[in-house]
Amino acid sequence: MRNLQTQPESKALDRRRFCAISGVAALAAMAGVRANAGSHMASESATFERIQTGNGEWTYDVVLGWSQLPAGKSFGGTHGAIATDKAGHVYVSTQSETGVLVFSPDGALQKTIANQCPEVHSMFYAQEGADEYLYTTVQKGTPQENWLFVKMKIDGSVVPKITAPPEAGFRAPNEWRITAAVPAPDGSIFIANGYGDSRIFRFEKMARTVEAMAAKESRMAFSTAAMACP
Repeated sequence: MRNLQTQPESKALDRRRFCAISGVAALAAMAGVRANAGSHMASESATFERIQTGNGEWTYDVVLGWSQLPAGKSFGGTHGAIATDKAGHVYVSTQSETGVLVFSPDGALQKTIANQCPEVHSMFYAQEGADEYLYTTVQKGTPQENWLFVKMKIDGSVVPKITAPPEAGFRAPNEWRITAAVPAPDGSIFIANGYGDSRIFRFEKMARTVEAMAAKESRMAFSTAAMACP
């Protein structure tokens, strides 16, 4: 996508309509279908209707046909997790054992990574020194590990994992349903638990304490020495 200012002739889309039209947000034509967004080529000089999403300075043009999958391949849906690395590669999550698709800047499928994580819910790219990482929340991992945080290198290799902290009172698997994670400058990790819980947990760099924060709740600190995050 290209970040552009809103133009008078543009047609702004809400998230649901945009996803219905483009399929996989930033990929726009995941299955290789090229559409003209409802415009008709009346002559050689006719132009396509512009499809945009977002608003204000965060308005983006959809680039139709930017990427295509190999013939006969279909990787299912996506939670919409997308990230880019310093080389411009685009990482897109799937809801299948394909894991994460990795595209070149020009839209060519390079490889897949994180096949052990069939449903990555969110991804956040971070460069730490010379290393590049993806901070991910995983809705479905292995049969033994669902709903977990995974910090991975951009080749898909896992660094640490974080599962539901029992110190925070989690007892049932469906209580810990994380949706997003980001690193802080001091090396700690903020993880949002969604789907009704609405709390944000902070794990220190060496995981000595974890803090739960919510708008209507006091802060709570728990000992989590067993969950070391290097």
